Amino acid sequence: MPLEFDDDTNIVHLDALKQPGEKLEERDRAYLIVIQGSNVGEMYKITKDEVVIGRGTEADLQFLDSGISRQHAGIRLEGKEMVVVDMGSRNGTFLNGERVDRKVLHDGDKIQVAFADPAVRRCDLGASL
Repeated sequence: MPLEFDDDTNIVHLDALKQPGEKLEERDRAYLIVIQGSNVGEMYKITKDEVVIGRGTEADLQFLDSGISRQHAGIRLEGKEMVVVDMGSRNGTFLNGERVDRKVLHDGDKIQVAFADPAVRRCDLGASL
């Protein structure tokens, strides 16, 4: 059963933001913003083709929470797409409330690592592509 989030995310195509005759540049890298959990408010620029999220010392983005596996999830650049990949975690990786093994990311997506139950501690990340 997909999780429900208590806020609305509006996704707008980049062309809708530009003024007539204006040219907007696409971003060359994605950002992850922690929107819930002990690291709330932190922002991470994805600067590598693969970034590991986990609690282990080998993780690129380290979150110290017992519900997060040492190597919990990865964010990978595959061609021109950014994807989130569960790395065999015990408690799952969720994208917009749905448990996933691998899924393409879009601007405004919400990645949850750790527990599916919102009442249990977890780390939620917002993707900005």
